[in-house]
Amino acid sequence: MKVALVSDIHGNLPAIEAVLKHAGELKVKTIWCLGDFTGFGANPDQVILLLKKLKATSIIGNYDQSVLKIPKKSTEWKEKMVLEKWLSFDWTYHQLSRKSLAFLKDLPETRKEVIKDWKILFTHGSPDSIDEPLTDETPQEHLKELAHKARANIILCGHSHQPFMRFAGGSIFINPGSVGRMFDNDPRASYAVLTIKKHKVEVDFFRIDYDVESAASAQIAAGLPDVFAEITRRGISLDDILAEKSTTVNDNNAEKEQNKPVIKDKKDKKGFPEEKVEVVREVTQMDEPTSKTVTSRKKKVEE
Repeated sequence: MKVALVSDIHGNLPAIEAVLKHAGELKVKTIWCLGDFTGFGANPDQVILLLKKLKATSIIGNYDQSVLKIPKKSTEWKEKMVLEKWLSFDWTYHQLSRKSLAFLKDLPETRKEVIKDWKILFTHGSPDSIDEPLTDETPQEHLKELAHKARANIILCGHSHQPFMRFAGGSIFINPGSVGRMFDNDPRASYAVLTIKKHKVEVDFFRIDYDVESAASAQIAAGLPDVFAEITRRGISLDDILAEKSTTVNDNNAEKEQNKPVIKDKKDKKGFPEEKVEVVREVTQMDEPTSKTVTSRKKKVEE
């Protein structure tokens, strides 16, 4: 069985269309989505309707949950949040059709599947929390704790926008990265293909070129902040961009202060101043599919 594993699409229609086209060329028909259909991108409704039409097996993401809370939380969040973040939640909610809102409301936070005796857990963040980002830097001991709680052979996760495959506590942790908002300065879409066999699971991680400028232009045409288009074009997070801008402003202010002429009060003798597609394959084999013991071997495949 082959599965296209996608996550964190964030309203980026050109990106998910490119990913699905690539998966189709690989003869992959089954789609699993780990949430965050919405946010920042210009086409959240179209993204939801597309995956719904394709009967993707899905769970909800933390961003999707926040969008659903807008009717009750918008005023409060507008006062407390960074403006761009609040605007993304509020704008996204008002773009969604009743069918899409109902679709998101019906999605579970986690889901379990058993494929060829492999116990598989879908999570958005981690088995502990929908908001917890797991990455390559997550301590091994913590992953072991999560594996013990999950009681699954394979634990699927998204949220961190970082593709990886790790082994801990007899479980395999797999994150496909983000389809629509990668944070590694590479705007290409990220997803994975799982090939599930009786005693073996193969995981191919792909980076897919798509029409980035089309996605960015759609954001601008929709009236979203220009910084959203910059996020898309650069493959960088909003927090990083805002930090850059803050640093630039501070540096400019400091430079102005340094170059500012010293004005002396004539009466003050002391003179005080006035103020491309890439793939990495991971292969896991198990003697007993229901066993918790996992061994692995890795190799890199270039195309």
